[in-house]
Amino acid sequence: MLEGSRILMLLDAPYPKDIRLEKEISALIAAGAEVTLVCYRKEGEALREVVDGCHVVRTNEVITKSKKGWVDIWNAIVFVNRPIKKVLDSLEDEFDAV
Repeated sequence: MLEGSRILMLLDAPYPKDIRLEKEISALIAAGAEVTLVCYRKEGEALREVVDGCHVVRTNEVITKSKKGWVDIWNAIVFVNRPIKKVLDSLEDEFDAV
């Protein structure tokens, strides 16, 4: 049913960490979808990599727990997640679902 579908997922946290998201991504890939995940980057993580079949694209800036708190406050005020938006603007791919 999802064979050949290209799905973009957004996560306002580093990946992998949340087992629920890992299970969701695994199910989508098992159903034949190509999954790209945009998320924050922790120290030492690559900007782009494939994790268990998922194309992970991370923000340029590193996010720490304390910085994440300030970023969340700022995002709530301006209603735009700038680090994630920068990554989205750089993607040249087209997706069937977000």
